[in-house]
Amino acid sequence: MKFNLLMVDGDHDHIPALNDLIQCAKYSAANAVIVVDDYNQLTVHWAVRDFLRLHPGWREIGGVFEADAHAEP
Repeated sequence: MKFNLLMVDGDHDHIPALNDLIQCAKYSAANAVIVVDDYNQLTVHWAVRDFLRLHPGWREIGGVFEADAHAEP
């Protein structure tokens, strides 16, 4: 089964959060949306950023990363 909308509210450490996103992507339909809770926590923010770098077919639609596209941890 493929999902159109997924909500991630998991572990807030970087690697587990990144893994949550990777696993969600495996079960996502084309053009699905993944909503990430607590993206304002640095480790979650970095996980989303790294997910997007590893999965160029996905894009961020909220504008959160426009200002810090080149920010490093």
